[in-house]
Amino acid sequence: MDTKTMYDFMVVANKLEFEELSEKLENHFIESKASWLKTHFTFVYHSIFKNNKFQNLEKFCNDIIVKHPNIIFESAEFTSLHESALVSILRCDDLQIKESEIWDYLIKWGTAEILLYPRNWKNGLPKTLLL
Repeated sequence: MDTKTMYDFMVVANKLEFEELSEKLENHFIESKASWLKTHFTFVYHSIFKNNKFQNLEKFCNDIIVKHPNIIFESAEFTSLHESALVSILRCDDLQIKESEIWDYLIKWGTAEILLYPRNWKNGLPKTLLL
């Protein structure tokens, strides 16, 4: 079984609420497939927040983002980042980026969100972004 198929299998196991299998596969990826996760970082980061149950992968990815924030902030898919993913990044205390740059990226993300999903922003900032 190739790595992408195994990753898809982990996502399906999670959706079917096979928690033990999903967690074992998640840990397998972190322990044995870290290079694949890093190579496909943007894909992985986006996908783990669709289900919001991959806490170990979230921590693994956030540890990388803390040290190399441009991996996500400079990616072409940054503006399509799920809100919970952005909140997860913003909660990292030791993010290696200037606060003014964080605000610039947040404005960039928010502008794209307003254009794509104007109804979500009708009453101001989403509550999850009001840290």
